[in-house]
Amino acid sequence: MKSKQRRTPATSAPSLRRRPSRSSAPARPLVLLVDDQSTFRLLVRPILEEHAGVRVVEADTSERALELARRRRFDLVISDITHPRMNGLELVKVLRQEHPGVPVMIVSGSLNEAVWRRADRLGACCGLAKPFNVKTFLNAVADVLKGSIRGRPSRASGRKRRMASS
Repeated sequence: MKSKQRRTPATSAPSLRRRPSRSSAPARPLVLLVDDQSTFRLLVRPILEEHAGVRVVEADTSERALELARRRRFDLVISDITHPRMNGLELVKVLRQEHPGVPVMIVSGSLNEAVWRRADRLGACCGLAKPFNVKTFLNAVADVLKGSIRGRPSRASGRKRRMASS
């Protein structure tokens, strides 16, 4: 008769070891990156993931961005203005109506004061003109994710939405 050998956790098979819970680590913020130019998304995604520590989901159209936003909760939406069919300003308007707590940052090569004023009125939290300085971009993303710039801040808070300069 074989004696039963008692296994201690140290001698247990690796597949039976208790793995640390994934829920113990704080979830990284989820960012929706919207731009019809794949090159821009290809360049910006690793910057966001590696330097801002966020998870990134991409959309190449405003319509696709809305589909994704209706299925998932994003901590930030970063969108270009010039998209085919529905432009980025229209996207800001719909996102603010359907997801009022989700900040939307505008990044565009056609971002001037007049366009920024319109984006601001529609509810964009901040904007950057392309091409932008990576450090300025990362600082703006960090400010939004920390809540320094969020949605439509109250006047009492003293925090202002802004169009950041590079």
